[in-house]
Amino acid sequence: MARPGVRGTFSQPGPSHPAAPGRLTRTLGITLAPVSIHPAHGQNILDMLSVAESSLQDGKIIPTLVLTYSLIDSMSWVAQPQSPNLRDRFEAWAAKWLLPKMSQTTPTITVTDLYAARCALLHTGTGVSDLYKAKKARRFLYSWGKADVRVLEYAIASGAVPRDHVAMHCDDFLSAVRIAVADFIESADTDQVLAKRLESAANLGYTNLAYDSGQGTKQ
Repeated sequence: MARPGVRGTFSQPGPSHPAAPGRLTRTLGITLAPVSIHPAHGQNILDMLSVAESSLQDGKIIPTLVLTYSLIDSMSWVAQPQSPNLRDRFEAWAAKWLLPKMSQTTPTITVTDLYAARCALLHTGTGVSDLYKAKKARRFLYSWGKADVRVLEYAIASGAVPRDHVAMHCDDFLSAVRIAVADFIESADTDQVLAKRLESAANLGYTNLAYDSGQGTKQ
């Protein structure tokens, strides 16, 4: 019989694996300027990461994950803007830039597992995707904060939770995505094609414009 703490998609806070700001150590602030990214585009990336981190520290896991998966979407589009297949470009970007950063903490996770989790959360707000129902991907169990992801891993290994599940700690995931995005952007220093794609994406991005309401200029 499954333990109460592992029955749902998410685990409950436990005694170890603390989430501290220091664990998310990589910053994008220095890496944006050298590749001539438009300030608005760079700020949007930083804003998404900042809000994802603050949501994680507040225990708001769904917003954290939605922002994190959306950021992967954005980066994969920049990498392959002409590709009509979202899944292909998402999995290609994750395979090249993200999975190597996750190899120590979550070595069994596949790009299809990640894409299925992305579709499940963005489309339904749950952990159940079409790929999972078709038995082509596993369903994620997430831990966060002080929860120990090994509790979930043991629940899966012991059969308390079906074997078509996989466990991941949200802190590790967000940290890996931060580093992957930073490395991806930095690679434009030696990849002129990517540099042009980043510039093009910046020109298409949203930005803040000042306006005058008649009572002074506001942002």
